[in-house]
Amino acid sequence: MKIKVLLILVVVISVVSCNFPKDPNSTFQKIKKKGLLIGVVNNPPYSIVKDSSFTGKEVGILKEFCNSEDLSYRFITASETDLVKNLKNFKIDIVIGGFEKNSVWKKDVGMTKPYDKVHVLLIPKGENRFLYQLEKYLTTSK
Repeated sequence: MKIKVLLILVVVISVVSCNFPKDPNSTFQKIKKKGLLIGVVNNPPYSIVKDSSFTGKEVGILKEFCNSEDLSYRFITASETDLVKNLKNFKIDIVIGGFEKNSVWKKDVGMTKPYDKVHVLLIPKGENRFLYQLEKYLTTSK
């Protein structure tokens, strides 16, 4: 009897772990194919938009992440509200702009763990595979 229970437990754990981390809207797979679409709010020194140039601490972090994952990337800029709306609707993959972990957007979108004890990057809610890869990078690149 104990062996049957143990065997069932092993099978259930194996099946569940095969799909971890979940990626319900396949964001990470889409990013692998089409590249990372990054929404940028102009907020120096975290993200700086000047003419058609994008610089700043968070821009650098994402460029390095993309290079480490062999991903292409593209930046767009708009108002904070429009970028978050597009993020919620899975039209963009991530929003940067010096957001803090207690941001007004925390109920609407997913967030990374703070990369510097305070600041986070905004991602679509529920996209755990993308979040996992990004946080793994943020943790190991410190």
